[in-house]
Amino acid sequence: MGRDGLLLDITEQKKVEDQYKISQERLKIALQGADLGLWEWSADHGKFLHNNSWAEKLGYTYDEFNELLEDRFSLIHPDDVEEYKEMTDQMALSATDVVEVEYRMKTKAGGWLWVRDRGRVLERKENGRLKKASGTLLDIDKSKQTQKLIKQKEQLFTQLFENAPMGVVLLNEDHQVIKMNRGFEDLFGFSKNEVLGKQLNNIIVPGDHLDEAIDINLLTANGTVGILESHRCHKNGTLVPVIIYGVPVSFKEKTIGIYGIYVNITDRVEAERELQIRNHELDNFVYNVTHDLRKL
Repeated sequence: MGRDGLLLDITEQKKVEDQYKISQERLKIALQGADLGLWEWSADHGKFLHNNSWAEKLGYTYDEFNELLEDRFSLIHPDDVEEYKEMTDQMALSATDVVEVEYRMKTKAGGWLWVRDRGRVLERKENGRLKKASGTLLDIDKSKQTQKLIKQKEQLFTQLFENAPMGVVLLNEDHQVIKMNRGFEDLFGFSKNEVLGKQLNNIIVPGDHLDEAIDINLLTANGTVGILESHRCHKNGTLVPVIIYGVPVSFKEKTIGIYGIYVNITDRVEAERELQIRNHELDNFVYNVTHDLRKL
């Protein structure tokens, strides 16, 4: 009894298959290590396909995620849909072959994850329309939250700086004014155009007070808070009594700027002057009464 058959040498085919599996495993490890998602779109099947690890990141199974991609806009935050559409339209209409956009994707738990989507055209049809594209998704949620926190702190600081009930300026290392608030303008009458970029000592310091101004600048430049009660010039030529605080701004133990804070003490000075007048009048009254009594 005989047996007919055909033996094929599939050694090369097995090598190619093994090499492909190795490449796929390396790609998977690389994507996981870089925290990247991988997507692909083809006009032949008209679907977005994502790798399993990215589906898991959003809390979905692979099948759940790719089923949701049938209506991919449902996975994108409503406020970000238009920007996302603009990206896909640019690719589809041959406006560009590389696009990048940031948007929020919906997690299975109902939350939102910020991602950076970078896509590249792999192939176009003869009419220039998109035939195949692929791209990566990067989780940028933490950096977005950090940016949001920084922005909030900047807004709080700006509001505090601008609305402080005192004059505040920020000087750079060369003692030039780089920022001033409304309180400073109200206190001394100078506009931002007259102050920004200039040496403050040349604007509001009286000539006979220049040495004390230089001293407090040197003090704060060395990292020490300086406090001084003195007078500074108003734009109209009058002198304004103020308490001056020189506060150093330090970075890595080096002073990179100085906050000058000016507190108007006109009311206090006038009250003290009025008190002195009243005390003087009282002394004169007591003296006169005592003198008159001695005559009796």
